[in-house]
Amino acid sequence: MQNIHQWLRNYFGWSYRERNGFIVLMPLTVLFLVFPMIFSKVSVLFIEDHSESDRILLDSLVAVIESQKHIQEPPAYFVFDPNEIVEAEWIKLGVSERLANRIVNYRSKGGRFYKKSDLKKIYGFPDTLYKELEPFILLAAKENKTLKADSAPTKTRVEYFNFNPNTLSKEGWEKLGVRSYIAERILKYRAKGGRFYVKKDLQKIYGFPEKTYQMVSSYIDLPDSLPRAKIKEKRLDLFDINKVKKEELVTLKGIGEKTAARIIKYRNLLGGSFYSLSQLEEVWGIQAYQLEKLQQHALLDTIFIKKISINQVDERTLSKHPYVEHKIAERIIRFRRQHGPFKGFTDLLNIKEVNEKDLKRVQPYLCY
Repeated sequence: MQNIHQWLRNYFGWSYRERNGFIVLMPLTVLFLVFPMIFSKVSVLFIEDHSESDRILLDSLVAVIESQKHIQEPPAYFVFDPNEIVEAEWIKLGVSERLANRIVNYRSKGGRFYKKSDLKKIYGFPDTLYKELEPFILLAAKENKTLKADSAPTKTRVEYFNFNPNTLSKEGWEKLGVRSYIAERILKYRAKGGRFYVKKDLQKIYGFPEKTYQMVSSYIDLPDSLPRAKIKEKRLDLFDINKVKKEELVTLKGIGEKTAARIIKYRNLLGGSFYSLSQLEEVWGIQAYQLEKLQQHALLDTIFIKKISINQVDERTLSKHPYVEHKIAERIIRFRRQHGPFKGFTDLLNIKEVNEKDLKRVQPYLCY
């Protein structure tokens, strides 16, 4: 100890009291630094490990919270087509959100339900739920395929006779073996100014079966083809703006290749269809005399407008539509997340940040 006093006095020049204070302070400093490490090791030996019990408790609390979040309202049963209803409607029927999403994904990849029991093929679809929903399932006529001869319904006997597809009635089409909904589609096409010029024009009707066409083609009172001059005359007469091709548009006087290409490109951006001839005014670079020419010869068939499911579409896809700017798409999707699925156009009008005029422009391209 005397040696330490001597060293401190020679090295630091401290007084006797300063040297004593340093000697007392040093052990206390070391103890202060080492004590936490010693205490932590010793305390582990005496503290009971509650980690497992705490984890179980937390898991149970999370389960309760999740169950509260997913409590559904009592099922509201209604007649439905499983090939048509959206995710929100499945949930109303008592289907879980995960299962409803699985069904929608199955359909988006081309899956179809042809008979009621096909619904049970969806992974995880409960048998008890199927039994409750089965009386309310109504499949469209076009989905009812003949599965077995002994289970096939009795059909009207097919009669073949000569006919003109431009004048044949719905009953006449059905006698030829054409399904009712296809016959109605043909009549709507004609009502909007559509015409059949050659036999193969019948195949342009969406969904017209190839097998049926082969059976009735020999009875159609139309030529197999038209002379070249007639084809040109036909193209200059009337055409469906939603089906016309670039090559046909350029045959119209005043419509060049660039203008024709722009019309087709803009139509594709809209989803493949115009709902009004006035939309042609939005085509970049189109002139007034060209619009007048097009409106003289163009017909408009809006039966097959490709719709956007506003309750399923994502922000990126929605913003690609020419009538929906990115900021509008963002506000629509945000509103849907906050308030749930849209039930109709009036729900969209509740979005204060979106102009009503903009919504009305895109309305014909939306479904709910």
